[in-house]
Amino acid sequence: TVSDPNCDAAPAYLTGDINTDSKLDLSEAWTYTCTRTVTQTEMDTGGNLSNTVTVDSIESNTGTDTLNIPITQTPAIQEVKSGVFNDEGSDGFADVGETISYTFTVANTGNVTLTNITLSDPGITLSGGPIATLTVGVTDNSTFTGSYTLTQADVDVGIKDNIATVTGTPPIGANVTGVSSDSVSLSQNLGIQVVKSSPTLNITGAGQAPPYTFIVTNTGNVTLTGITVDDPNCDALPGYLSGDTNTDGKLDLSESWMYTCFHTVTQAEVDVGGNLSNTVSADSNESSADTDTFDIPITQSPAYTIVKSVTDVGG
Repeated sequence: TVSDPNCDAAPAYLTGDINTDSKLDLSEAWTYTCTRTVTQTEMDTGGNLSNTVTVDSIESNTGTDTLNIPITQTPAIQEVKSGVFNDEGSDGFADVGETISYTFTVANTGNVTLTNITLSDPGITLSGGPIATLTVGVTDNSTFTGSYTLTQADVDVGIKDNIATVTGTPPIGANVTGVSSDSVSLSQNLGIQVVKSSPTLNITGAGQAPPYTFIVTNTGNVTLTGITVDDPNCDALPGYLSGDTNTDGKLDLSESWMYTCFHTVTQAEVDVGGNLSNTVSADSNESSADTDTFDIPITQSPAYTIVKSVTDVGG
């Protein structure tokens, strides 16, 4: 008889009874076999898979033999992060204060049970967890969620990148981690606007120098840099007056920058009449240029005088 309580079924005879008399002769060696299905508990316990077999006969005392097979534990965890931009303003562009919603899929990709599954993601407001137990081959995609509120810096970059880390505790040994990165594209709207005005309502003669004011605003969702204002009809380049409230040299969405210049009217312009027309252009490193034209009517007042004098008086 051959017995091994750890076999899935009783050991089965294979070969060895050469003369088929069902007696174990001195010259014979009988072979038996069985299969053992490893349990998850045994994998989690680690160490060795230990089986002891017992052999006996009517005439002999029993004999035993133990075989140990090392159990190799390979704890591993995987995490996949996915973010979706929420266009709360429904304008098709990313705006400060709008949010990104994140979901996290966590999977036990090792061969041992993991416990105390936690998630970290710097800058993201997380909810859910920890997961008490995650068995081998199981995937969880509903426990952890996250939210992030966009800043102007995020919109200026046009993409939100960050990395999440999931951590699990195996039965034996150090914690295991898995990381994943996610990039969410943020739609940008690049726009600049310039509006030109003047308090002068009428041009009446050469030498008159009407002042012009230019108001430059950011009409998009991205901070603008390298602001330029140009009006070829100004006597000199338009000069910056005010508006950069935080003095960072960047045209923020909340700012309106003011520039000014003068134009000295020529006699040729008065003679042509019509309007004194000036077109200003404003541009930035990020946007396309914008222009605005302002017309001041020219009033022509043709007039002359004649003076008569006598140069000879006759007698």
